Amino acid sequence: CLARSIYTRFKDRRWTYLLPSDFYPAFTTEEAAKAAFRVFDKDDNGDISRAEIKTRLVHVYKERRFLSRSMRDVGAALKTLDQILLLFAMIVLFFISLSVFGVDVGNSLTSVYSLGIAASFIFKNSASSVFDSIMFLFVTQ
Repeated sequence: CLARSIYTRFKDRRWTYLLPSDFYPAFTTEEAAKAAFRVFDKDDNGDISRAEIKTRLVHVYKERRFLSRSMRDVGAALKTLDQILLLFAMIVLFFISLSVFGVDVGNSLTSVYSLGIAASFIFKNSASSVFDSIMFLFVTQ
């Protein structure tokens, strides 16, 4: 529908295709009109058919949709990363608050340390996957 509308608004009645000069009335400068024309002229033959406009608009729509999905995925990944960092900050804050109140953290929490070491062996693969995902996310985005 949009492709048909663009095509019929710009098309000269004598031709079945669009030329760069058909874009001149819609833009303030010829350079801008030629740049807009090059966006739609997929095969670089100097004219635009109705099929070229349709193909280009479908391509732009799909690209926009994929970008939207990618941004949504990045948002979800950053939300998860924020929750993981908040958990680590809470644990550090807990130990700092214990030391402020005079609790000897080293002697009284050795069992907690042992559980932490055991959990590190258990969740090693999960932590590695999370780290790899985070690195992939920031390298590709």
